Amino acid sequence: MRHPIPEIDTALRTILNEDGLDNKVIRMWSKREFNAGLFYKTGFETLLFNKNKAFALDTVLSSVVSLDDEVLLAGYGKTLQDLEFKADEHGLIFTSFNWFLDGWTNLRNAILSNKNINTLVIGIDADTEVNDIPVEELFAVVSLNKINLIVYCETDVEGLNDQFKNAIDFMIGECDCHPHRSFVVARRSKLVQTEGISRSFNHNLYTYWQWSMRNRHSIIEPMCG
Repeated sequence: MRHPIPEIDTALRTILNEDGLDNKVIRMWSKREFNAGLFYKTGFETLLFNKNKAFALDTVLSSVVSLDDEVLLAGYGKTLQDLEFKADEHGLIFTSFNWFLDGWTNLRNAILSNKNINTLVIGIDADTEVNDIPVEELFAVVSLNKINLIVYCETDVEGLNDQFKNAIDFMIGECDCHPHRSFVVARRSKLVQTEGISRSFNHNLYTYWQWSMRNRHSIIEPMCG
C-alpha cells in the first residue's frame, strides 16, 4: 500500500484507534483464547475507531453494499428503526424483517422470497435471544446464496461468531468502557472485495484496513483468505 499524503494520513490517525485489540472485542467475537497481535491469522481483521458504533455501521454499509444491491434488515424496536434510518440515509434498497412480529423461524423464507437480496443485516439488542435464531438454517441459506452477513450489536454479547458457526462476515459493536469507540471485525476475503465500493472517504472500510496494516511485516501480511 502506498503511504497517503500527510493530510489524509492525519485524518486516518484521528479516526482509527491503534492502542491494541480491545479485550471486550475478543470476548464479544469468540469465547476462544486469542493472541491479540496474531488475531489476523484467524482469517479476520479488526478495526478500532475513535468514533461511535453508528460511524462503524455507516462505514460498513457504505463499503459493503453497492447502490445496486438489495438488503434485508432484521431486528426489533429502536434497533430495527436505526438500521432502516441508516439504510435510507445511504440510499440503499432494503426490506425489513421484525423478528418479534414475524418470528426468527420465518427469516429463512424472507430471504428465499427475494432472490435479489445479497446482504443480510441483523441487529442485536438487549431483547434479542441469540439462541432463538435458527443459525443452522440461516447459515445454509446465506452460504448457498452467497449473502453477506452483517451483525450490528446494540448490546454486549459473548462469543457471537461461535454461536453463528463462523458465518459472520462483518460484526459491529462498541469497545470496552468507551461509548465513543467502536469496532468492526471483518472476514478478510470480504474486506478484499470492498475495494472501490465506498461512496465516502470518511466511510471507506478498505482504506482504513489497508492503512491499519502499514506496519505489519510484509512476510506475514495476509492479503486474502
